[in-house]
Parts: sequence; C-alpha cells; structure tokens
Amino acid sequence: MMITRLLITVFILCTVSLFSQTPHPILRYFNATITGSEVRLNWVITGGNTCSGIVIQRSADGQFFETIGDIDGICGSSDVDVPYVFIDPNPIPNQINYYRLELGTQGYATPVSVEFVPLNSDGFAVTYSLTSRIATVYFENDGNDKVSYSLFSVSGQKVFEGTSNDSKIILDLSRHAAMIYLLTLRMNNKTLPVKIPGF
Repeated sequence: MMITRLLITVFILCTVSLFSQTPHPILRYFNATITGSEVRLNWVITGGNTCSGIVIQRSADGQFFETIGDIDGICGSSDVDVPYVFIDPNPIPNQINYYRLELGTQGYATPVSVEFVPLNSDGFAVTYSLTSRIATVYFENDGNDKVSYSLFSVSGQKVFEGTSNDSKIILDLSRHAAMIYLLTLRMNNKTLPVKIPGF
C-alpha cells in the first residue's frame, strides 16, 4: 500500500512538471515564431529579476541541446521588464526545432518549439504522406491573419472549403479520389494557388 501511494505521488509530481506552462520564474514569456527562413525567439525578464548572461540553445529532439548563441553580462533589471530578441538564421529544416534558455545560475527555461518547413519562391511548401493521404500546406502568416481556402478537383469541382488563422493547413484526402487537386488560399486580398500532388 505504501509503495502504491509513493508511485501515485511520483506520477502526480511528474505530470505537474511536464504540463506546467510557466516558462521560468523570472520570465514573463518565452516564445518562438517563424519569420521567412528564420526563427525568431522573444522573451521578457520580469522586472525585479536579473541573471548573469543568457545562453540560447537548440535541439532537434527536445532532449539534446546545442548552444547557438549567447548574451553576455547582466540581464534583466531591478525595476522594469526587459525584452530580448534572438534570431536563429539556420533552423533545422522540415522538422520541429526546440529552443531553451540558460539564464545564468537561474537554470533553464522550459523549452519552446516550432515546426520549420522552408517555403519555395512562391511562398508555400507542401508535404504529404502516401500512407495516410494527408497533405500539409505551409505558408507565411506571421500576423495570424484569417485565411480562407478552397480545394478543387482537376475537373473544377469544389471538394471542401474552410478558414484558418494558422500558417499551415492540413488536408485529409483519404476519403477522396486519388488525383491532383488545386488549393486556393485567400489572405489579405491576395490569392495563392497551390497544386496538391495526386496520391
């Protein structure tokens, strides 16, 4: 009975730790966004907190991190919030990039992640799975603007339509015929035609 209670307690503590949304006690926030071919990291050290130097690290799997930059000297302020920006010009393509901060002797911030897929010269990229017949279309939408989209068959028949505020759209084509489709994206008075490969 004692061992069972101990295991339940350990499980609860681990669960709380894994799902905690606080980036770090001295940070107001820490996030990562894609800007073109780069990843932009933004964070703010809450007023009243300081640390000795910041090390920026990146990982391909969320486990093993390498240093990609640092900020020397005293960081933060004794009275005001201090914002920071770091640009990663070489994120790992076609996968999720994980980032974390080492805040001097204050320890590590909770990692943040962002999926980076390089866009072509027309401003989009398409990935697809032959087994699941799911296509993912990536495009620039830094401002999280409303995007409306319509998917058409080669004969011009509308298959489905929808809206999103994301920078990617996931298309499940498993219930539709195997053929080439045309996706039309409309955002900020611009239209982007995207050819979806046949399965």
